[in-house]
Amino acid sequence: MCALHDNTLGVEGGEYGILNETSLQSAVAAPENFYAYELGSPRRLNIEIISRLAVCYWYHICSNHGFVDGNKRTAYMSAKASLLMNGYRLVMPHNLAERASLDVAEGKMDRDTLFLKVRPHVRLRVLKS
Repeated sequence: MCALHDNTLGVEGGEYGILNETSLQSAVAAPENFYAYELGSPRRLNIEIISRLAVCYWYHICSNHGFVDGNKRTAYMSAKASLLMNGYRLVMPHNLAERASLDVAEGKMDRDTLFLKVRPHVRLRVLKS
């Protein structure tokens, strides 16, 4: 997660560093805990479950403020990376993603609402041969 954060800041600028390591660790562990304790560790992963796990990264990294700067950008990019690693992509318009991140960071949006905003923009990634 720190490498993703550093890469994001390298492209867009900002102050490097961890503000609160415990908050960051909690945010990074949130999807695993959600999978195990709230979803009951389903054996078959589908677009709904993968989307919910990606939203966990987005929501918790954004709301926990573990980094000095770039929490919202890192949260968004971590969700996109999670989706890509699992065969999906996020096609959400930038202005909607930015508004969602701001609302989460300001405590105006909960995780379930973020999922409802994000899920319609998740698509199966098609690999070209």
